[in-house]
Amino acid sequence: MSNVSTRVSNNNLIELAKQNYEKTQTSKIPGVIVHLPSGGKVYPKSNPCSEGIVEMRHMTAYDEDILTNGSYIKEGIVFDKLITSLVITPGFNVDTLIEADKEWLIISSRISGYGADYPVTVKAPNGKSISETVNLNKLTPPAFELESDENGEFDYKIDDTHTIKYRYLPASVLNNIPTDSTISYFLTQSIRSINENRNPDFIQNFIRLQLTPIESRKFRTHIRQTQPTLNLTYEFFYETTEGDMEAFQSTFPIGSDFFWI
Repeated sequence: MSNVSTRVSNNNLIELAKQNYEKTQTSKIPGVIVHLPSGGKVYPKSNPCSEGIVEMRHMTAYDEDILTNGSYIKEGIVFDKLITSLVITPGFNVDTLIEADKEWLIISSRISGYGADYPVTVKAPNGKSISETVNLNKLTPPAFELESDENGEFDYKIDDTHTIKYRYLPASVLNNIPTDSTISYFLTQSIRSINENRNPDFIQNFIRLQLTPIESRKFRTHIRQTQPTLNLTYEFFYETTEGDMEAFQSTFPIGSDFFWI
C-alpha cells in the first residue's frame, strides 16, 4: 500500500511541477492590456474585471488546438476555453463576463493571433455585395455611462415606492435562460434587491404578484438600451451607377472563419 501511495504522491508532484513550469513559460509570452467595454462597472469590486482592464497574452500555435477541439466546439465553449487560456489576470473567471466584454476579448484574441485584417462581405446601398477587409483595430466600443455601486449593481425606480438594484447578466447566465420561463427567469436573475430587500423569495413574489407587465417591459427595455455594447459599424465604399466611389456605414458579420485566414 505504501508503494501505491508513494507512486500517487509522486505523480501528483510531477503534475504540479508540469503545471508550474507551463505557468512560468506562459508568463514569458508578451501580453497586452485590454480595456473592457463595460469599464468594469458591471462587476463587484471582488472581481478583477472591476478594474475595467484585463491582461491577455498573445496567442501561440498551441492555442489553435483549442480552436479545433471537437468537444469544445460541440459544447459551444470553444471561445470560453480560449479566453480562459489567454487571460493572465489573476482571479479571472470567464463565466462572470457580460456579453460585450466577452466579445471584445474574442476580437482582441483574434487580433493578437491572426492580425487586425478581417475579410467580410456586406450589402451596398445599391443591393450589390461587396468584399472588403475590415481593420479590427478601428473598432471602438461605445462609452458606458452608468455608475454602479461596489457590488456592480445599478439603481432603477419602478414607481414612486419601489426602487430596485439590478445587474447586467453574465453571458453564461443570459445564454442559458430556460425557454419556458424566459421573462420571469431573466427578471429574477437581474433584480438583486427591492427597496434594499435582498431576500430571493421576496423578490420572486414581487415579480409574480406585484410587477405589472408594462413595468416589466419598461425595465427590460431600460436594460437593453443601456447595457454595454460593441459597435460593429464600419465605413465601406461602393461604386455608384455614375462611377463615383461613395461611402456608407454598415455592420458586418463575424463568421465561423473569424480565427482563420
